[in-house]
This record gives sequence, structure tokens and C-alpha cells, in this order.
Amino acid sequence: MVVERGLSPGDAIAVTSFPQQLLTLRVQRCPCGGRLGLGVDQRLEAHGARMLERMEARCVRCDRMRPMWFDISAYHDDPAAHGRFDELVQLLREGVALMDQGAFAAARPRFEEIVAREPSFAPAWAKLGICAVATDNLPLARRAFTTAIGLCPMEATHHMLMSRLLERVGETDRARWHREVAEALDALVDDDEA
Repeated sequence: MVVERGLSPGDAIAVTSFPQQLLTLRVQRCPCGGRLGLGVDQRLEAHGARMLERMEARCVRCDRMRPMWFDISAYHDDPAAHGRFDELVQLLREGVALMDQGAFAAARPRFEEIVAREPSFAPAWAKLGICAVATDNLPLARRAFTTAIGLCPMEATHHMLMSRLLERVGETDRARWHREVAEALDALVDDDEA
């Protein structure tokens, strides 16, 4: 069930800032369902034109160690990268505030901008999908939920959102599968903060 990403240089996860790198690490899971924490070993390696960072991650539940490879080419030696991530977080906050007011059409462009600028920002993909459902753009909702699941396959909420969408469009077998995955993940995944 667990799809471990970033295990090798060839599977390095592209990120555009160090905070995005830490967020990406945080949403990955160990096969036991536990959250990953940052270990002590980190190193940079040039691979052709790409700059990669290898981080050692440790499961907070079972203590298993594993490498996490990130492609940091987009922000390596760029002091403005952290500020760009702060801009994305501000857009996320604005979008969530608009959603809380029921203004899904107004919130949607904020999430679209986030995912255009940082394609690995899974929470923004999920929020974009919610806005798309609320504004009856079901193809966009499917694409957004599929992307969120691809980025964070151990996130039960993403599977439940997809289940509801598929139920709405009459794909009951696929909807049931995603609902069952969400329920299994709820039982497996450690949501205690590390």
C-alpha cells in the first residue's frame, strides 16, 4: 500500500524551497504507517545539471531508517526561495479563509497559483479539488484529487475526497475502493505529532 518516494537519486523529489522539502518529508510515511522525522545525516550531491540532497529519515513509530532524495536544483544557492514558499503559504491561508466563507470560486485561483508554482504541494491540490467540486468542475476535481493521492498516497482524507467525487459521478466500485482505502489508512496511519 505504501509508495515510498525519493529512495534513490533517480527518484529524487523535486522541490522549490527548503520548507517545501520539509513539508514533503512530513507527509511521507513509513510502511508501518508512522510519520518520518529528519535524521542527522544530510549531504549534497551534484548529478549532472541537477543538485540533489540526501536526507536520512527515521520513522517515529518503528525507528526504521531510510534515505530521502530531493532534487533541490530549483532553489540551491537561491536566497529568495524561502520567501517564495512564504508567499505560497499566504495564498493557502487566503484560499482556506475564502473556503470557510463559502467563496469556493474566489478561493480556487489561489490554489491554482500554488500548484502552478509548487506542483508537489499536496494540500493545495486537495483544496483545489474541493473548490472544483463546489463549482461543478468535476474533471478538475478528479485531476486534483488524483494528484494529491499520488503525492501523498497514505493520506486518508485524499482518498475519502476522491470516493465522494466518484460516488457523485456514478463510479460506485471505484468510490467504494477509495473509501475502503481511507478506512484502512485511518486504522493504520499514526497521526500523532512527532
